[in-house]
Amino acid sequence: MLVVLCSSTFGKGRMMDHEGTGVAMGNALDQVQDRDSFLTFVDALRRDLEDAQVKEQANPSQQYDPGWNDWENISLAGFLETAVAWARDKPMPEEPAWQGFAHFLHAGKIYE
Repeated sequence: MLVVLCSSTFGKGRMMDHEGTGVAMGNALDQVQDRDSFLTFVDALRRDLEDAQVKEQANPSQQYDPGWNDWENISLAGFLETAVAWARDKPMPEEPAWQGFAHFLHAGKIYE
């Protein structure tokens, strides 16, 4: 399936498949309930980053603005650092859940 990411606002990048049906990134995050939906979310996050990198190369964002598709942290080290910082700042249940994992990864994208 060909996926194109369109304009976004704070974590709500819009994914459009080749047929023109859209799924908001925030909706993909909210729909994580099990292993398969978690993997679907992680793949959507990866495609969102790839799209942001292409856009950044074509038209670089300003120094103090979020990057394309609201990516604050595009290096793996920065992504993981901020995901951990987010997890330490936010209450999380002791019992792991697929949606908790998804929120952890999404935070790596947007948390400053």
